[in-house]
Amino acid sequence: MSRSQGHRSVRVRWLTTLAAISVVASACASSATPSPVPATAVPSVAPTAAAPTTAPTASVAPSASAVSSASATAASTAAAATPSPAASASASAAPTPAGPAGTQYAGRTLNILVDSFREAWDAKVWGPAFEHATGAKINWTFEPFAGIDAKNASLIAAKDSTYDLITSIVTTAPAYRNDLFAPLNGLVDQSLLDDDGSKDAVGNTVYSVGVFDGAQVFYWNKTYFQQAGLDPNTPPKTFDELFADCDKLAVTFPTKHCFDWEMSDPNTTFAYWSLLLNAAGGTMYNDDQSKVAFNSAQGLAAMNTLVKIFKYADPGGYTIPAQTQTGMRFVQGDTMVNFNWDNALPQIFNDPKQSKFVGQVGVSIIPGIGGNTSGSINGWEGYGINTYSNNKDLAAAFINFILSKPEQLAFSQQLGVGTSQKSYLADPTFATNQGLVVRGQQLQYPIGRFGAGFATPVAQLFDAELAKLRKGQETAQQALDALTTSVQQAIDSYNSR
Repeated sequence: MSRSQGHRSVRVRWLTTLAAISVVASACASSATPSPVPATAVPSVAPTAAAPTTAPTASVAPSASAVSSASATAASTAAAATPSPAASASASAAPTPAGPAGTQYAGRTLNILVDSFREAWDAKVWGPAFEHATGAKINWTFEPFAGIDAKNASLIAAKDSTYDLITSIVTTAPAYRNDLFAPLNGLVDQSLLDDDGSKDAVGNTVYSVGVFDGAQVFYWNKTYFQQAGLDPNTPPKTFDELFADCDKLAVTFPTKHCFDWEMSDPNTTFAYWSLLLNAAGGTMYNDDQSKVAFNSAQGLAAMNTLVKIFKYADPGGYTIPAQTQTGMRFVQGDTMVNFNWDNALPQIFNDPKQSKFVGQVGVSIIPGIGGNTSGSINGWEGYGINTYSNNKDLAAAFINFILSKPEQLAFSQQLGVGTSQKSYLADPTFATNQGLVVRGQQLQYPIGRFGAGFATPVAQLFDAELAKLRKGQETAQQALDALTTSVQQAIDSYNSR
């Protein structure tokens, strides 16, 4: 994906499916992407939050050794989905961390609210390590993704201090600035905030920070390219080159479609629209998100590209609810090109238990549109500190700990997920597979998900209008004009609350 539910839409479905596949494979002595996310309302009205308590920056030394990978626990209650990096769900329980136990926060408890699928990630990988290093105890609450927005709305209404840290998602994070998420400046190590490439900020004020991230990249089947007379080692640099390659592939493989294009729910539809808009060098809104900005030459180029995509995409793929499923179709030979998360290469495409084309899948940055080199979408998830929390220093200590280089490396190596810290990307030990190498290249180009407090209604508007475009009921210009009007109305309605 994602993570409004679109981020999530693209991502949770991926993670939940991977977990389920892993469990089945394990039982048979022998892993998939986000599922559709029902639309959940971002809180429409939020009381003004009290000013956060000032606290000194908390720091904790990273754990002495890496914690082993998380157990394969499927997020059974998370029926939602988010575009974000997919990780291996098959892992053993983390052992007790080595090294001397810390006592800095002994006798204190950190309460964390996070979505269900991260039980096998944050809670199993970082949780034991932080407790061992600091002496603190963590009380985790896992909420199904579909219920996160409603849960947050109730916390805001009650000015509830129960949770110290609360999950933050790329697409909806802006909705909770101040109302729920306290500014992190002065709490979290400023150098970590500055280095984080995945955060929600207004100017220099950071409200929530990503603790892992991923990017959609481009994959192609080298075997099919070679058989069609194409250079198997040269990916298309533009979407027009991709369409030309698809035409040549169709001559050799007339019964196959070139690729799948997901439109299974509003958030997924909007996520892939965002990818095209970024690839064209456009943007959704002006700087303060008060006006639409996609009604531009770049926006029209993205919309015209989508019209062409409908010619080459498998019609059956529009309703596929997860990238893991499109990835599985790709490595089974049903399609010849795939748009997917950077960690799909090790998790699916080069897994001999799942792929018929191990070692024959190429990976590169997303093709460009209209003279723009590339653009994609990210899928970060992280944390905000509850503005009503009485334990802001302990919450900040946890963020500092998990963003430290040893902990980010342990997380990346165990789960195949990319770091959110930009400086770490230069360290070759973080490039654990070619997908992550290409992710580093993809980050040089536009990759934002256009998160906003009004993300959900905007995604719903795009979902309905792009369905008309796909069915040939309007032109690219008509779709762009209609969305310019309806999205501006949604923004105005949100800002007039």
